[in-house]
Amino acid sequence: MYYPKISVITPSYNQGLYIEETIRSVINQNYPNLEYIIIDGGSTDNSVDIIKKYMDKINYWCSEPDKGQSNAINKGLMKAKGDILAYINSDDVYSDGTFFKVAKFFQENPDVGIVYGDIQLIDQFSKILKNRYEIEFDLLMAHLIGFGIIIPQPATFWRREVTEKIGFFDESNHFTMDQDYWYRASKYFKIKHIPEILAQFRIHQKSKTNVNFSQKDTLYSQQHFKDMLKFYSDLPISRIIPFKYSYLIRYPYRLKRIVKKFIQGKYLVK
Repeated sequence: MYYPKISVITPSYNQGLYIEETIRSVINQNYPNLEYIIIDGGSTDNSVDIIKKYMDKINYWCSEPDKGQSNAINKGLMKAKGDILAYINSDDVYSDGTFFKVAKFFQENPDVGIVYGDIQLIDQFSKILKNRYEIEFDLLMAHLIGFGIIIPQPATFWRREVTEKIGFFDESNHFTMDQDYWYRASKYFKIKHIPEILAQFRIHQKSKTNVNFSQKDTLYSQQHFKDMLKFYSDLPISRIIPFKYSYLIRYPYRLKRIVKKFIQGKYLVK
């Protein structure tokens, strides 16, 4: 059986509490054609010692100052040789069997450029808080309510052709770089959903997402606003209804997403 090469990148900085679980979730997939790359930003905790512990399973790693998460991901992408690409942050983990499921899906769907699955939310002790199930990708909905809402980053994989076509992550974007990337890719590639839990997203006190969601008027919210304006401006209706009134359309699509999840029973499963 043919197994396409999967390249996984882990950007990291001072995540010694969690990075070992991330690393083990990658290498314990036992996928026969895996390339694993870790780009550490010059951690001052025990991260490097943990990375060295698994050196024989890691194809490339470095620990040096960088320009942030987007820059670290791009450094990894420049090294990656895989047919399928992904990145997982150093506090998140993959579910068992994820790589085999993704490789099989891509082989059976040669017209698809990006696939994403469902995720579990976990706490700092790896306790499952809840399952987050998604719906099949809806391009108009993504433009109106945000690509990052519909596509969970830890459970997302894309073909090498996507990066060859649209380039690297925007290094000026330190908070919603994944949303921006899916948005740019959606102009050229089909995006599909795998209705299975592929990864676990960790919520903890020091996570970047948690910090920025809990503060008003943060750099995150400013970047998110810019992204939403960009998404909306790409729609023909933006020439009729200004962005400041886009909620008139956005709210019905948020409701549509909720209704779809109810119909599919995704709110009824713990």
